[in-house]
Amino acid sequence: GGAKSTVRSFLEPIHDVVYGLEAYIAIISTTYNLAEDLVADLYGVFTDPEAYPELHQIWGPFTVTGTKTDFVVNCPTGEEIGTRIKAFSQGSTIRGQKHRGIRITKAILDDYEHQIRVRSPIQREKTDEFLTKDVEKAGPTGRGMLIWLVGTVLHADSTLARRLKSAAWSSTKWRAIISWPSNMGMWAAARELWADLSDPDRVATAEAFYLANKAVMDAGAEVLWPESESLWDLMQQWWENAAAFNSEKQNEPVDPTRQVYDPDTFRRCKFDGVHITTSTGRKVRVRDCKLALWLDPRASREIERNDYAAIALVARDPVGYVYVLACDMK
Repeated sequence: GGAKSTVRSFLEPIHDVVYGLEAYIAIISTTYNLAEDLVADLYGVFTDPEAYPELHQIWGPFTVTGTKTDFVVNCPTGEEIGTRIKAFSQGSTIRGQKHRGIRITKAILDDYEHQIRVRSPIQREKTDEFLTKDVEKAGPTGRGMLIWLVGTVLHADSTLARRLKSAAWSSTKWRAIISWPSNMGMWAAARELWADLSDPDRVATAEAFYLANKAVMDAGAEVLWPESESLWDLMQQWWENAAAFNSEKQNEPVDPTRQVYDPDTFRRCKFDGVHITTSTGRKVRVRDCKLALWLDPRASREIERNDYAAIALVARDPVGYVYVLACDMK
């Protein structure tokens, strides 16, 4: 999370310019101000030799024309037409944009989604449609366009979450804690010390416990960037606010305190009226199960007559697995 913009929205465009790899780079964010700041940083790189002396000495001199948010940069090692870099916001006009007759050759979508706009299904669809109908169609005919979509997963059905599951995209999900410690019991004991409000030095007490048992408590754990955030630092963040940690650090926008089931663990089953066939092929007789029928008594607001908003028929087999045999939700 700390390096994604540095690499994709800062270092990579500089690399593209000095090697002449791209003719037109579009940097897109959820608001124009965010995109403007990213492009303005690049403008400063190519116009301030004192701030970046080695870059200018090796690859310069650079010639820059335009504004801080829409400029063309030329250098001796690049192409003659130079590279245009322009800021865009979500929803702005991007199709048909050209530089010297060439359409956008690379689009970098950095923090493309807004925390508030992912809450509504309609807003999520608008965000996704701008990517599919506008950005993806803005590239040169035939050549195509390289698109980088970088950010934090803000919702399980967000544009970024959808692309992580899409076979058409190459993707990587980064997590601050790649694998959790094997001995979570020791960490639970440390958390008890950390959360003991009767101890004014509770954080120091908990850290001392951790340092005394570090080898055992670190076993099995792997963190993404230990030089920036150690396992101890990350575990404290998780204790403090699990929902925020899952979203910001693990790219899992789920609040475990509000979630009854984890949809990622769901599996398909089949029901023929007599037998339930599990995803592994095991057959269960429905007469051997406990059945429950749930009725949500709230009246539907969308129709005048008094109707149930949800009806679900669920079965639990003797082993303990639960099957949703029928469900009608409005």
